[in-house]
Amino acid sequence: MGHLQGGIAADLLLPAARERFEKIFAVAARKSVFTWLSTAHTQADVVLIDDSVRADALGHVPPCVVCLCKNNGSARSASPWQTQLSGDYTVADVIDVLDRAAVFLLDWQARPAAQRPAAAPVASAAPALPGVSLYHLGSWVSMGVPFNNPQSLRALALLAQGAVSAHQISQHSGLEPERTSALLDELQRRNVLITSLRTASSAAHRTPPRPRPAAPISLVQRLSRWLGTASGQNA
Repeated sequence: MGHLQGGIAADLLLPAARERFEKIFAVAARKSVFTWLSTAHTQADVVLIDDSVRADALGHVPPCVVCLCKNNGSARSASPWQTQLSGDYTVADVIDVLDRAAVFLLDWQARPAAQRPAAAPVASAAPALPGVSLYHLGSWVSMGVPFNNPQSLRALALLAQGAVSAHQISQHSGLEPERTSALLDELQRRNVLITSLRTASSAAHRTPPRPRPAAPISLVQRLSRWLGTASGQNA
């Protein structure tokens, strides 16, 4: 998959469902942070299914599965990221799904080679010193220009996992310090950024975190909760 580009497949949907999705997708894809290309389900990053296809019978495990299913039993999949679209989904719902899949794919690609746990980007960075401001994303937001790039999305994914310093954000995301500051300023302006100060006392008494098993779905579940209400999706 290319930089900020992903493949999506609707070829497994029944004709009527596929026609409706492709009509809405044509509008939604233009507003997503990724460039989405239609492809065969055997090569796609995101595969759509309906009640005519069981997720456990796909023959392979795509990274992301989106289910347009009335029967909840059909939605179970071994894919690391999965969600559902309700029968009356809108353009806004599809945009949310595409952006959530994009964030997952960027975060997924950033760590599989070393098979790090989900929290590894924070743990591997140098600990924040006392007196350093820490930042945490309180709710998910879709960012436009100039923040609709892979580096900014990786920064947002890191901020969604826990409180981190500006230096840690730059290290993990690849953003230059001034771009990190601009991103934090924009998040502050939107009232979605939680800021705290790491003190000497908190540093001295902080219990070192225990290693956690790999769980890439945890970030997606958090983003799903934030976006679920706005998109009106079924859990």
